[in-house]
Amino acid sequence: MVQLGWCVFAATGDVLERMELCVLDAPPCQQRAVDVHGLTDAVLANRGMPLAEVLQQLSNALRQLRHDGGILVAHLLESDAGILEREFQRIG
Repeated sequence: MVQLGWCVFAATGDVLERMELCVLDAPPCQQRAVDVHGLTDAVLANRGMPLAEVLQQLSNALRQLRHDGGILVAHLLESDAGILEREFQRIG
């Protein structure tokens, strides 16, 4: 995982939070991924933060969502959930 993003919406559809975080300690970017997403090792070094911090921010957002009685809507969660699970395991 090199980037993680999410949006939090109000019931009215207004965007309450938009988050897009790059992972500093990601594995080296493969050219195919660079071609698709435009994220290079240099971009991650410049804009990234440690994976543990990125996942902590996601966890905080999900806890707040649960507390507020919100609903999680995810695109491609079937594949992304496995990636997230492995990344959480990687940081312990």
